[in-house]
Amino acid sequence: MDNRACILVVDDDKPVRDLLQELLDGEGHEVITAGNGRDALAEMKRHKPDLVFLDINMPEMSGLSVLSEMKRQSLDMPVIVITGYSTLDNAIQAIRSGAKEFITKPFDLPKIRILTRRYIP
Repeated sequence: MDNRACILVVDDDKPVRDLLQELLDGEGHEVITAGNGRDALAEMKRHKPDLVFLDINMPEMSGLSVLSEMKRQSLDMPVIVITGYSTLDNAIQAIRSGAKEFITKPFDLPKIRILTRRYIP
């Protein structure tokens, strides 16, 4: 039986996706990635991940738009928003839109592990 958690990493910056994928895979999780919001929503429907790391600033469809669409489509999974452009307004808006946590880039890898363990038993 496979007990690995499925984690979706969404970021338009491939090096960020690759870094998180390597870290989370090393923790024993199944990691899927998406480079934009539309692909992220498709992956959420397909894989029903246990946790999502979601960039807030992406072209075409922002992370906030993804959060709104998740709510509209009843895609209920914990989301940790990541961004390189931290403002208090962004954090408040992300949390109000359904995100569980808000972290800034460059992020601390031990913090990623802690947050992952918080939402994945």
